[in-house]
Amino acid sequence: MVVGTALLVSSMNLTVGFVVLPQMMEGLDVGLNWVGWTITSYQLSSSILMSLGGRISDQFGRRKIFALSLLVFTIGSVGSALAPNIGFHILMRVVAAVGSGAILPISAAIVSIEFPKHRAKALGLFTTILPIGWILGPTLGGFIADSLSWRVSFLLVVPFSILALIGTMVVAVSYTHLRAHETEADLV
Repeated sequence: MVVGTALLVSSMNLTVGFVVLPQMMEGLDVGLNWVGWTITSYQLSSSILMSLGGRISDQFGRRKIFALSLLVFTIGSVGSALAPNIGFHILMRVVAAVGSGAILPISAAIVSIEFPKHRAKALGLFTTILPIGWILGPTLGGFIADSLSWRVSFLLVVPFSILALIGTMVVAVSYTHLRAHETEADLV
C-alpha cells in the first residue's frame, strides 16, 4: 500500500505539469519557452535518478533511500507550488523529480522482495498504478488549476506523499520487530 501510494503520486506529478502550462505562463509572466523547461527538467532529472535509485538503495538501505526520496519529492512539490519565479519553479521541479525518479526502482525492488513466490504477478499489478497516475495527474490537476490555481495543482500530491512517508516509517518499524535477523536494506 505504501509503495503503491508513492508510485501513484510520483506518476501523477509527472503529468500534472502538462495541463497547467498556460496558467503558469500567465501567473509567472513568462513565455512557453520557459515553462517548457519545467517539463524537460523534470523528465530529464527523473530519468537520471531512475537509473541510479535502485543501486543507491542497495548501497544505503531501501527504507532510508525510499523515505528520503519521498521527502525530497514532497519538498520539491511544495516548492513548485510556492515558487515566486520561473527559475525557482524549475529548480523545485528538478528537486521533485530527483525524489520521484528514485521511487520507481526502489518500489519495484521492494515488491520483488516482499512477494518472491509471486513476483511476476505482483510486479504486473504494481505497475498498473503508473498509468492510473498518468491519467489522474492531468485530470485532477487541470480541474484544480481551473477551479483554484495552478499552484494548488502541484500541492495535490503532498498529503498522499506525507501519508506514504509516515507509512514507510510505520511499516519499517513493524518489520524490524518481525524480522530482527534481516538487514536494514530488507526491511521495507
